[in-house]
Amino acid sequence: MLKITLILLLVLNLMSCGQKQQKEKKIIVEQKQTTIEIDTSVIAFLPFDTTEYWLFKDVKQSELSINELKVVEKILIDCIEKYNIEQKKDFEELNKNHPEYNFDIKQFVIDLKEYKRQYIAVINNNGEKEVWINCFCKTFTFGTDWRKKEVEVMDGGKCFFNLKINIDKKEYYDFMVNGF
Repeated sequence: MLKITLILLLVLNLMSCGQKQQKEKKIIVEQKQTTIEIDTSVIAFLPFDTTEYWLFKDVKQSELSINELKVVEKILIDCIEKYNIEQKKDFEELNKNHPEYNFDIKQFVIDLKEYKRQYIAVINNNGEKEVWINCFCKTFTFGTDWRKKEVEVMDGGKCFFNLKINIDKKEYYDFMVNGF
């Protein structure tokens, strides 16, 4: 088990250095009879840029351990599940009221397997670890090295969303899906 943990830490460390060619790596998380896969090939760990004053205030840059990454993944999945429940209700209502439009449920819900993610971890002024997660459709990188530079867009719909997670409190906040 120690050997596996050391290998996973090495893989995550290499990823945070912006290694260009990534093979798919998955971390399996066991949580209450649920298996969660963390595909590290779609995650980039970015440093906190102090000029991004809108992102966090009064924080220090930090890193994520494997256990913290597991917590983040579980909270992210819970957040998206809650979002998708509401989106499915909206889909059903629109479909009922406007069957002529032939809406597709895929236009409404988020499937995390279809996204790349950027993580910025910090310690807030209360000593709590937080992470900002920036998610975007795998097909959109706009020619930037998404492993080194934050992907920023205006609009774009559900192809772009982000949120903050307080790992110590095990809660998320500031969840935002871009508009059209």
